[in-house]
Amino acid sequence: MTTTVLPLSPTARLGARRVLAAAAAVWVLDGLFATGLCLSVSPTCTVMRTWQGVAGALVGRPATFDGGVATFLLGLAMHFAVALTWAALYGALVSRWDALARLGARPAGAVLAGVALGAVVWCVMDFVVVPMTRNAATPFGTRIWWIVLAGHLVVVGPPIALLVRPGVRR
Repeated sequence: MTTTVLPLSPTARLGARRVLAAAAAVWVLDGLFATGLCLSVSPTCTVMRTWQGVAGALVGRPATFDGGVATFLLGLAMHFAVALTWAALYGALVSRWDALARLGARPAGAVLAGVALGAVVWCVMDFVVVPMTRNAATPFGTRIWWIVLAGHLVVVGPPIALLVRPGVRR
């Protein structure tokens, strides 16, 4: 059996690197935000429990907290997968929608697009994705809901839009 590998063009490789960089940035920034928020609002929260809670979307309770390091690592991996998905979706959108590409070509425009993206990410995750898992969505309109939305406007959307934007060599 012969395996054929199709090489990526330089443009595709650059796009893939940008998407990975954006995903890594969001993984770290949003991860720190989520952990800090959890630690600040819950007396039982720990760094490990924050990420075990994310894993709970797949494994449910009580398995999420009984899983130890395995569910902690699963939660971190899930968070990266979500960040990668959103970065890739934005990359695909910006490569096909000229108006968005033009807006994102300048840093200020990329930040503006990123703020909108952050709002979309949070709303889709909380209203659509999370309810389909074993975790509960954050109740709309609560103080925590607005805090997490504000966080996404800063640590999720703008890093993706700034790092994925076309026409900038890094």
